[in-house]
Amino acid sequence: MTPDPTARVLALREALLAPRPSPSKQAAAFAAGALLGADGDPDALARATAETRAALNAGLRRVHAPGGEQEWVYAAILTASGVRAEDYLSLREALHEARPKGGAGRLHARGTLAALVLATGDRDGPASLIRRFYRLKDELRDPWWRRDLSEEDALLAGHAAAGHEPREARNARERAEAAMADARGWSSHRKAGARLAALLGADPGETAARNDRLHARRKTRWKLRMSVGDDLIPQLAAQGFEPDDLSGMLELMDALKAGGINIGMGGQARLAAMIVSGGRSAGPGEAAAAFAAVQAAQTAVMVASMTAVSAAATSSAGR
Repeated sequence: MTPDPTARVLALREALLAPRPSPSKQAAAFAAGALLGADGDPDALARATAETRAALNAGLRRVHAPGGEQEWVYAAILTASGVRAEDYLSLREALHEARPKGGAGRLHARGTLAALVLATGDRDGPASLIRRFYRLKDELRDPWWRRDLSEEDALLAGHAAAGHEPREARNARERAEAAMADARGWSSHRKAGARLAALLGADPGETAARNDRLHARRKTRWKLRMSVGDDLIPQLAAQGFEPDDLSGMLELMDALKAGGINIGMGGQARLAAMIVSGGRSAGPGEAAAAFAAVQAAQTAVMVASMTAVSAAATSSAGR
């Protein structure tokens, strides 16, 4: 973690907002979080992100994701990883063209998220990564009635980037899910946390114990109950968060708000978690997993926030 991560996030956000075109304030906040660990001064990173975003915009058809504000988040993640937009777009197209027939070939948003994780975790070359990804999809996809393509693509692309084969990934998942079976929280949230733990190589029993400790600490503070959702707790447990990290997140949230980042309590909690996790060591697979989790959380919070603002504006206009 940088010596003063909050100040750096605020500086990155301001640098992203300075030129035109620029992202919305919500997108700028999450893009700044994605750039936190990248080398370089904020102005240079903001320029590189804007250039990457322009290349994404030029290379994507208007109907294809990522679009609009999501392009800025993607551009920041690619910039932080040192991946050119052209290479990401090429991998995305190759991933789409190589899809097999049937269920294993179904992709979320034409492979947008999977390509992002594969591009940032590329170790063996695109062809090898794509083959491994589809082998994982063939073996580990959920039944159609409870299938979440976004989660599936992100996590299985992380396994592919880490060099995991289907049997290895399946065994890790089964151990993690068994350990989390009696942990606190909703079963669907526990399963997602277990799968992230399997990808990160976290100890299953300790992940379940951390999950319960985090739930217990969350109950002691109103602001934690309001900002840190039940779905986030198992993800934090998988990433090694302890109760004291939740207290640190509260301090960061106050500092972010004081610095002008007003993205709702849930958004601030996600951004604070990004800052805390930015100081943790990560190998190739862990880095890919972190990018997947970060991007999914950013998009969910950003879209929800922007939808709420739009709905409020529409309601006001109709009065």
